[in-house]
Amino acid sequence: MAFCIDTRNATRIRSYEDAAKLFQPPHPIQRGAEWKKDERPLDGKRKHHMRVVQGPNADYYDVMLYETALGRFFRPVGNEQHVWYDLYSSVSSNMFREYVLNLYTSRRYKTTDGRQVVVGLNSEKSKGFDVQLLFVDGLLDVARSKDSPDVRSLRTSKERIEKRKALRKWLVPYEVIVAMEPKLVRPWFNYQVLRNEMSAGFEQGLDFDDDVLVASLHAIGSAGVVNYCYPTGDAPEYYPPFHEVSE
Repeated sequence: MAFCIDTRNATRIRSYEDAAKLFQPPHPIQRGAEWKKDERPLDGKRKHHMRVVQGPNADYYDVMLYETALGRFFRPVGNEQHVWYDLYSSVSSNMFREYVLNLYTSRRYKTTDGRQVVVGLNSEKSKGFDVQLLFVDGLLDVARSKDSPDVRSLRTSKERIEKRKALRKWLVPYEVIVAMEPKLVRPWFNYQVLRNEMSAGFEQGLDFDDDVLVASLHAIGSAGVVNYCYPTGDAPEYYPPFHEVSE
């Protein structure tokens, strides 16, 4: 079971001003072994894993989940303001972004050149602050901002299709064993064993544990084994960065 955090009572941080309010009276400096003077809780001082950290001279505020800054709001300079997001993906971080930062899979923004564009808020492998946005008078300056890939659709590569065909053909004699000798099949099935032993073994031309293979076929059939070893949709197609949409 995936571990989830409880964000129902957490303070929502949607801007630099929201974060700055936590450091103004009547909010006291938190006392305790974990808390520092530049930190404030989002949901009670016992929950140090959800907090806001003030940057040097309050030039920015980091919205933290454990040790990862999932959002960074910079102090406005003139009519410009930077907002950065880290898209590290886990059940807890996704939930935190949704409830605290109001970020889902994508978001629409009006731009400085009069368009409406979509910013992708998904990341297959987070690399720090994946999305870096610059707003001028509240409008997104696309030329000076950084988008994240936004998946348009998933397709199956030719290489993956050929692997699926080869594995399906290779499984035929084992299907016969399952059909002819069902009493020999052990009544257990371990997906982790299938992932670690079958998929790697087939790619490297190694022998499989017959018990694992036969039990897998008995539990989910050859189609299930093929899908588990070589799932479809391995080649995502992406929208262009900041792709335009109609009102």
